[in-house]
Amino acid sequence: MRRSTRLLLGSLLICSALPASAASLSPRTLLSVPGDTPLELRPLTSGLVACLGDRLLLLGAGGEMRRSLSTGDRCAGLSVSSDSRYALTRTAEQVSVWRLADGVRLARLETPGVVGAGFSGAQDLLIGSGRGTERVSLTTLARTAPVGDGVDALVTAPDGLRVVVTRGQRVQLLDSATLSIQSAVACAVPCTLGPVAFSLDGRTAAVQAGGEVYALRAGFPASVVVRRSDAAGAVVSALPRPDGSVLALRVGQAEVRDLQTGHRERLLPVAGLQAAPAALTPSGRVLTVQGNVLLDSAPDLTTPRTLLTLPGVLTGGGLDPATNEALALLPGGALKLGTRAAAGDVMAVQTMNRFTWLLSGDRAGGATLSQFSGGQRRPGASLRTGTHLSVSHWGNHAAVWDDTRLVVVAQKTGQVAVTLPVSGAARVTVSPDATRAYVFPRSGDPAVILTANAKRFPLPVVAGVRYADVHISGKGQFAYVRAGGGLDLYRPGQRSPFAALPTVSDQEGGVRYSPDSAHLAAVTRADAGWQVTLLDPETGRVTATSAPLGDRPAFLAWSADSRSLTVGAGLGTALNNVTVFEVTP
Repeated sequence: MRRSTRLLLGSLLICSALPASAASLSPRTLLSVPGDTPLELRPLTSGLVACLGDRLLLLGAGGEMRRSLSTGDRCAGLSVSSDSRYALTRTAEQVSVWRLADGVRLARLETPGVVGAGFSGAQDLLIGSGRGTERVSLTTLARTAPVGDGVDALVTAPDGLRVVVTRGQRVQLLDSATLSIQSAVACAVPCTLGPVAFSLDGRTAAVQAGGEVYALRAGFPASVVVRRSDAAGAVVSALPRPDGSVLALRVGQAEVRDLQTGHRERLLPVAGLQAAPAALTPSGRVLTVQGNVLLDSAPDLTTPRTLLTLPGVLTGGGLDPATNEALALLPGGALKLGTRAAAGDVMAVQTMNRFTWLLSGDRAGGATLSQFSGGQRRPGASLRTGTHLSVSHWGNHAAVWDDTRLVVVAQKTGQVAVTLPVSGAARVTVSPDATRAYVFPRSGDPAVILTANAKRFPLPVVAGVRYADVHISGKGQFAYVRAGGGLDLYRPGQRSPFAALPTVSDQEGGVRYSPDSAHLAAVTRADAGWQVTLLDPETGRVTATSAPLGDRPAFLAWSADSRSLTVGAGLGTALNNVTVFEVTP
């Protein structure tokens, strides 16, 4: 075994095995910033089960949260057993089964290439992939070899008796026990699957596929409910109703259509209505999302009742240095100060020490780098281009780069201090004194570039380890993030790490030194999903861990006095998306 490998293994044991000292991360403020978020719904007789981002939620009839569980990754599919005892969640390459009564995960199945999964009857699961359809026993977890042709998508009915699959340019309604075809239709283009909804008796499925909405009825030919020219490329959810009509939902309006002919019988403008998700409850009421609020409405969408205000997905965030109020960045560039609009067209935001920087698009197609404080954006440097932002430890220099060049802007003057030719950079970190730029390209070897003369040098690190990022404390310590996850700590002037933490996420912004350099915060994976871990930079010891989080954090931001840490994620037991932790000592 090489000497460097032995050192890293020993350091890993130090980081994970030494007892924590007297530090703590205590939740102080929970904030929910409304916005768009991935949501899957499965109504129950009383309440519903939902997948919200990385969380599996069990909600009561009034929307009250009865249970919140971390799926560990973004939920891509949801199914509930016909007796409402179990839930199935699907992530990118894994299927899990949960017992809803106590939240226990009963099974975690590795399923590479999975495109859909759900309950078949009361005791079986169906898992679809390009290799075919696999059956799994819920009681024994015995798995059969995939059968039939490969599928591109698979969705099971609430009663588990039927399943919708797509194969190339065909969409089919199958008997879930025998996988025999009960109805089918050929799409004019590949049957890319959109929303799927079953009638209350489970015999009819309304499916958007290949840009059209079809009604598949067991034992009958399929019919077109919404033609491609009518849909015009938009997402449409169609809910089959007992009277032989379909409630078709698209952005801002609902339509009542005949299930067999597609004739539009009624048009209902609905302000803020989203096309998906939507679902029929067992009693025939309709669940929809309007203006980031989950509503329970009558079959004609009247008398809506609020169940849940949805916390939006965040792409970044920081703090208002003047007030320590949280800043949250939403997809599309909307920046919120608390829950209030603060700025638009923002590409990136980062808080370091006493300064918060914003990278925004401008009307000319370029970029503007500005500072934010006291609820206002202050005029800054106009840049020709720029797509990424990184701020030095002290906050007094900001790096902005694109695929061809890197510029460094000084906080004191607001002007560009350095311009360097840099190609294909994924991450960049500027040293606290702004004399060096650590550049991590999407491909190729990372390098240290001297900002005075653009001379390049290899990273001063142990050989054979690939790093994706680095963070530098005010005392010159280096926290290198490994590609694929893991953290190595280096003291100034040393080329071998003295401590390591293998569970650290490699996502951007997942590691931050406190302004006083007394703490190092890192996003780490845990059995229950994600958490924030504090380390003592001097020893590498873990000093505190947060309560489990509901999602992987979108950002970490320290207050200037190092007494609080704002995290862009909610607690696992709450429906928020920003949590402020008090840090002691």
